[in-house]
Amino acid sequence: MVVCPKKNGKPRRTVDFQALNAHAIRETHHTQSPFHQARSVPQNKKKSVFDAWNGYHSVPIRDEDKHRTTFITPWGRYRYRTAPQGYIASGDGYTRRFDEIVSDVPNKTKCVDDALLCSEEPDYSVEDATLQSAASAISSLEPITWNKVKIATTSDVSMAKLVDLIETGMPESRLELPTALREFHQFREHLHTVDGVVLYKDRIVIPPALREDALTALHSAHQGISSMMSRAEASIFWPGLTLAVTTLRTNCAHCNQMAPSQPSAPPTPLVYPSYPFQCLCADFFHYKGVNYLVLVDRYSNWPIVERTAGGAPGLINCLRRTFVTFGIPDELSSDGGPEFTASATREFLHTWSVHHRLSSVAFPHSNCRAEIGVKTVKRMITDNTGPQGELDTDAFQGAMLQYSGGGPIN
Repeated sequence: MVVCPKKNGKPRRTVDFQALNAHAIRETHHTQSPFHQARSVPQNKKKSVFDAWNGYHSVPIRDEDKHRTTFITPWGRYRYRTAPQGYIASGDGYTRRFDEIVSDVPNKTKCVDDALLCSEEPDYSVEDATLQSAASAISSLEPITWNKVKIATTSDVSMAKLVDLIETGMPESRLELPTALREFHQFREHLHTVDGVVLYKDRIVIPPALREDALTALHSAHQGISSMMSRAEASIFWPGLTLAVTTLRTNCAHCNQMAPSQPSAPPTPLVYPSYPFQCLCADFFHYKGVNYLVLVDRYSNWPIVERTAGGAPGLINCLRRTFVTFGIPDELSSDGGPEFTASATREFLHTWSVHHRLSSVAFPHSNCRAEIGVKTVKRMITDNTGPQGELDTDAFQGAMLQYSGGGPIN
């Protein structure tokens, strides 16, 4: 048992029933999805919302099955006497019983333990509340006012016709509407009028004459599409609003010039080695005037370090000695340094059938294993190399043995 806080701060008891669910048969009870239930709620009706208290715990468990819900606490073992949350059959079992109890209740919709009842009488305060809410929302768009929208709606023949259709009843077929109004057909269930202005839900439908002004107001702060749509969805509407906002933002030269860079693409999945020295990472570093090459086995993290000189030919000589000693790898990972991208290096790797994976430009983390190997080797060679940077010293070899767990040289 684990106790975690609820939103109101009270404790919630949670028990993991995954093992029990794996051997239990779920009781199925089909219901409408919450989305379809919400769409079925009529508009302009008084509504009451109910939430059952300890809903699942009102469903008893048979005595012979109670021991299956046993759980451990610091104070001993306990078991449920009623249906617990987290058990695979609790949800549908409770919903079926609840549905049977309220089957004769009219004007309702319910989802598990939440229920909504609608009055058959209209709520006459809805229109006043909607008018106040819509007028307040549109006030943020300075060029647009309620009176301007009302005048533009009345002056537009198509919008005036839309008002009449909404008040008298929209036709069931889209083809029965005038051509200019057919785009409103799919929204007909949520269209209504207040004081001669068309509203979609609680958003004002902007007449064609004011749509350019509305777009200008939305884009006045030169925000992105998401920010403009978030503001629009709280106040205004017309069919094709999203496309209009997207086109406006795409064609804005100032926004395109100041737009932030796109985030990096997700990294390409690596090939994980299954045996030592199947995949190697390589990188150069400079220490006290000497260039060194570090090779790291991605399977064991074992570092190999060699002095190098002469650019690509020196790199090829180091790689050849490593391949002969430890075997030819399937893949070599490196950055895009000139030694690694030289034609001689590419030809050498192709001849030895080694796939060369280059890290991304200006993104050293993609060659992270080699970068970590460089840091490790830099610590090991500190004060352990010869006067000319030689690595064949007892001090450096002792450091390598210490790194591998072999102990220091006595």
